Amino acid sequence: MFEKLIEPTLIQPTFVTPLPKELVPLAKLSPDDPTTVEVFECCINGQEISPGYTEQFSRAEITLIQPRAMVILAP
Repeated sequence: MFEKLIEPTLIQPTFVTPLPKELVPLAKLSPDDPTTVEVFECCINGQEISPGYTEQFSRAEITLIQPRAMVILAP
C-alpha cells in the first residue's frame, strides 16, 4: 500500500522509518516498539533510493519476528 499510495508523492528527499516487523524479517526489533523494526528508506522523486536496516544477530530473535525467516538461515 505504501509503495502505491504514498511513495509516489515523496518528491523531496524523505526518510521513512520505522516499518512493521513483518515487512523486513531479518531487521532488528525496535527497542521502543516491538511491532516495528529498525529500518529506513530514503525516497526521492517518488522512488526508494536507499533502503537500510539493522540486522538481527540472534536466531532466537529472528524466530520471534518471523519463524519462516529460519528457512533463509538454515544450513
